[in-house]
Amino acid sequence: MSHWVKKFLDPQLIGNSATKYHRQILVEVARLFRAGKLVEQINSLPRTLAPPVEDSIRCCVYKEHEVLKNRVMSALGFVENEKFDTWTTLSEYAKKALDRKKIEEPIFSIMEIACEKCIRKNFVVTDACAGCLGKPCLNGCPVGAITITKNAKAWINEHECISCGRCVVACPWNAIIKLSIPCEESCPVKAISRNKEGKQVIDYSKCVYCGSCLSACMFLA
Repeated sequence: MSHWVKKFLDPQLIGNSATKYHRQILVEVARLFRAGKLVEQINSLPRTLAPPVEDSIRCCVYKEHEVLKNRVMSALGFVENEKFDTWTTLSEYAKKALDRKKIEEPIFSIMEIACEKCIRKNFVVTDACAGCLGKPCLNGCPVGAITITKNAKAWINEHECISCGRCVVACPWNAIIKLSIPCEESCPVKAISRNKEGKQVIDYSKCVYCGSCLSACMFLA
């Protein structure tokens, strides 16, 4: 294995299992292509990377294999928005990739099967709320999105909250935190939003392909 490949797969540079798989797939697809065995051996790649005997990072190893299959298809230049046929093998996609003259846009997408269904960007009151008499969060909210519950704790109505952050600044107990969606938060042109199913989608009419979301979220491919 060459020096750059060893460095590319250095555990200290990877950080998490999903990123590890992503990098391994890119290396393995390139290795198979250089060896002239891409079509012949690519079908076994997801199972090789995640053997059934190992702990899965998903609910089961079968879903993990499907996630890895999507990663491999991404490495071949296909995106999930093209609505892949589940029964089409990776070797068939490899043949299409080898016969293709150029890669069509979009060049990346959110992996629907792996999307974590991040919650709506908002601010949340934690258990650290002291139920203080002054209620600075309540008094500081410009739209009245904060109410006080029966146990004297503050509560934020996510449908009324405008995410101004004044409650975070006002709380002396640091009891209010911001919950954000990594890919959506990182997009400079606001091209990523949540659909009715709670999963993130990309508006390609706005996307400028800067790659910020790819760096922020491990489930874009």
